Amino acid sequence: MLRKLVLLFWSDSELLLRAWAGRFLKMRLICKGAMLVAFFPVMASNIYWGRLDLSLGCLFALAVGAIVGRLIKRSMVRRAHAEMRSLYGSEWGTDS
Repeated sequence: MLRKLVLLFWSDSELLLRAWAGRFLKMRLICKGAMLVAFFPVMASNIYWGRLDLSLGCLFALAVGAIVGRLIKRSMVRRAHAEMRSLYGSEWGTDS
């Protein structure tokens, strides 16, 4: 009996963990993709025009990519919070 309960709990928690990791992986892939999409044009334009030193241009492109990744992640979190508020009302997220 105990073995069945342990196996049942393990399979349920494993499924929940896989579902959570899948959603998290999708969010990370979207953020990384947006960072790459922001990085390459900035770096390519720096190489093409040659206005900045190559290492300084690379740092600037990395900063732009990091900012874009952060903005995408924050927009996803805000969208999830808005969806939770629409589902559960304005009391969602309060302690009471």
